[in-house]
Amino acid sequence: MWREIKTSINKAADKILGRQDKPKRNDWFDEECLLILEEKNKAYKKMIGRYTRQNELEYKRKEANHMFRNKKRALLHEKLSNTRSV
Repeated sequence: MWREIKTSINKAADKILGRQDKPKRNDWFDEECLLILEEKNKAYKKMIGRYTRQNELEYKRKEANHMFRNKKRALLHEKLSNTRSV
């Protein structure tokens, strides 16, 4: 009985309001970020497989974190500058 009520409510809501796609969560995450993240994941798997200082240093390189932080900041500054000029 509950399923029938739920489906009828969902159909009515879809008819009246329509469907909306979820907004993209991370606008700053692009192909470059994906490549660096894959490299970091490979280094992590290598470090877990054989724990050495060298493998740990390769995994803990700060490149990925710096890139992510800089891209987030750049997007935030861009959004703020667009809202100020409006």
